[in-house]
Amino acid sequence: LTQIGQAIFYDMFGDLSQLARTQGFADIAAIQKSLVDPKLPEFRSKLHVGPEHIASGSGAIDWRTVRTIKEDRVISGKNRFSLGDIIYSKIRPYLNKVALADRDGLCSADMYVIQPIDGKTNAQFLRTLLMGRDFLAYAETCSNRANIPKLNRKQVEGYRFNCPSLEKQNEFAERLGEIAQLEKTNMASADEFAILFRSLQHRAFQGKL
Repeated sequence: LTQIGQAIFYDMFGDLSQLARTQGFADIAAIQKSLVDPKLPEFRSKLHVGPEHIASGSGAIDWRTVRTIKEDRVISGKNRFSLGDIIYSKIRPYLNKVALADRDGLCSADMYVIQPIDGKTNAQFLRTLLMGRDFLAYAETCSNRANIPKLNRKQVEGYRFNCPSLEKQNEFAERLGEIAQLEKTNMASADEFAILFRSLQHRAFQGKL
């Protein structure tokens, strides 16, 4: 389903590597400075997201594996994110760990919290842009000299590309919304299957089958 979203992106906006680079990333999105102290009482019950909770190229957080700040015994500073923010793992960018948050929480300091600028872009377009081949190629040129590849804030903000109109971006988001609904249905079916399978295993071990 993620690949279908990428295909829609290229169908609507073309191969960005072949187009004039007319727009800077910093013109349409803002990397938030949101580091907080997780030891404070108001953050102990917040969900704690790390790069390990985003499968490469999935575009989503696997919330089933996420625990709270208290459960993870977190003590170092973390970035705060909100519903609709983009979470981007800056370590080893070739792993393509990008997600659109559908709830609030805290994330690793090795991840950027990125917000679309109103009137310039939307979150669905922004997430797909960061997961696309053109940005991945750009990230590789910026980070391939380090022992541990990493993108700093200025490098992300320095990415330039051909930015479509907001009207076209919103059309893309609507089409992607249909894909997201299919994905949600697919995940629900997978969860139901897992529950059924565990029940059958239990009955089999008890000799009830």
